[in-house]
Amino acid sequence: MNTNLDATRLTEWLTPLNPLPLNCGELTFALVMLLDAEDIPHRHYVGSLELRDVGTNLFHYWIELEGGLTIDFRARTELGPSAPHGVFRPTAAQRYAPRRLVTDRLDNDYFDIMTKRRLADYPRYRALANIPVDQASNADG
Repeated sequence: MNTNLDATRLTEWLTPLNPLPLNCGELTFALVMLLDAEDIPHRHYVGSLELRDVGTNLFHYWIELEGGLTIDFRARTELGPSAPHGVFRPTAAQRYAPRRLVTDRLDNDYFDIMTKRRLADYPRYRALANIPVDQASNADG
């Protein structure tokens, strides 16, 4: 997959899962399953998130993408409206401190159960981002 990812398009692609009544870990696993299905390189972490002048969540899940982007749709739920949300580049005031890399993978059936929609039916990122199929399959971009 081309690693020149667009934060706005990624946010649009992943946002339909945001309203689901999933906790931070559950939603992050669902997002990881979408990234895996699209062969988008990523790292899935559990650790803490500290927001300067707001507070710290000592048990938090998030995803990091190549190029410095972070995916986090539950920081606001846990730390309030000033927390980052969606796909973004963390600022100096947003400190993600990994405790461990999450390497566990769930079967695709879990996506279907958690989201009440089939993973196979979820829109493809490369179609939304207008990435040609031959470019999407080229890991070197």
